[in-house]
Amino acid sequence: MFSIALKKEISEKIQKILQETNHDKLPEGEIKFILQVDGAEGWSWANITNNSQDIFVPDILDGSPGRSEIKTRITSHPSPNTPM
Repeated sequence: MFSIALKKEISEKIQKILQETNHDKLPEGEIKFILQVDGAEGWSWANITNNSQDIFVPDILDGSPGRSEIKTRITSHPSPNTPM
């Protein structure tokens, strides 16, 4: 849904917001996160993660069985019709 460059920009802004909270339960430095964005159509979606880490995406977050084995980065995701 978003270009790789735009995902990177969004990720950097989220990282900055999280770090600026100075919350005592967050780690110092890079904070791991996953943001799932649903588009206007069912086939339109994006997962945005922090820029420096591979993130485990549980089935409960992306809603499709078997995808929890995928480690995602800020990349373009295959279409739902692409075999895994």
